Amino acid sequence: MESTNGLLKLPINRTAKEKNGSLTVNIADDAIPDMRGFSVSPPLFTPNRDGISDRIWINLFLTKEAHIDVYIIDDHGNQLPIAERAGNTPIDQPGMHTFEYEGGVDLGVSPPPDGIYKVIARSLDAIGQKVSVEGHLEIKHGGVPRADIINADVEFADTTIVQGDKLMFTLTVENYGASPIRTSGPEPGFQYAQNENSNTHGWYEESGAWRIGIDCDTCIRDYPWRWSLGKKHELTKIGEYWYLMPGERTTITGAVTITDVPARNPLYFWAGLIHEDVEISNVNNRVDPHFITIVPKY
Repeated sequence: MESTNGLLKLPINRTAKEKNGSLTVNIADDAIPDMRGFSVSPPLFTPNRDGISDRIWINLFLTKEAHIDVYIIDDHGNQLPIAERAGNTPIDQPGMHTFEYEGGVDLGVSPPPDGIYKVIARSLDAIGQKVSVEGHLEIKHGGVPRADIINADVEFADTTIVQGDKLMFTLTVENYGASPIRTSGPEPGFQYAQNENSNTHGWYEESGAWRIGIDCDTCIRDYPWRWSLGKKHELTKIGEYWYLMPGERTTITGAVTITDVPARNPLYFWAGLIHEDVEISNVNNRVDPHFITIVPKY
């Protein structure tokens, strides 16, 4: 057997009545579809829409044209496919490829149970050559976040407010989902002036955080006055952040000092449970409007 310039010659021996000869096989491509620089990031995956480690990215560099499948394997051996993210490299072509996974929670689907999983990437080229690489990730605190204002009930202390007095409210929030929900200040009990908002005091919107907000007919932005879902002793610290845990309830109070008499008077005030940069669900928006009259001081 000889091999020259990619040609493989195989001798063929036959019986006395047959002729001898050789079969030439052209080895067109002997490079394997290698995947280099394989990585899973971050290794700790918390799919609960809190804005912290809510997604994982799998990166790899494909050395030749080949089909790639990426998936995680659960405890029962089931394969959960991970879709490729659109990028500069066309699908199945040599170059860098990125796969993104959010666990299904963006679609309202519960993610895989908490645990440690294998992440597998496999390539298959046109002549059937296969390469497989693997890594691991840990899923923790996963779940579709669910919370609401109990009984859709908001208690305002008064329906008539004298200019300069405080409009005070009380309500209760419950986390009835399976995952912790992240929240951020200011804490319940904080008091705003009418012309202030949460940004005024450095409590900027945080993607994935939940807060209670108060809104009104004449407010120039949605829910300008916002509060966290509990005080520190009522919440649980996970890493650097504070969470209301599944099954827990907290009572939120707050106040707004009414400094101006708006052109529309009386007007409606109401509450909302805000999942910042994600959504305000229908059941948590414009909850329990109250018709409030503001009496000029002079």
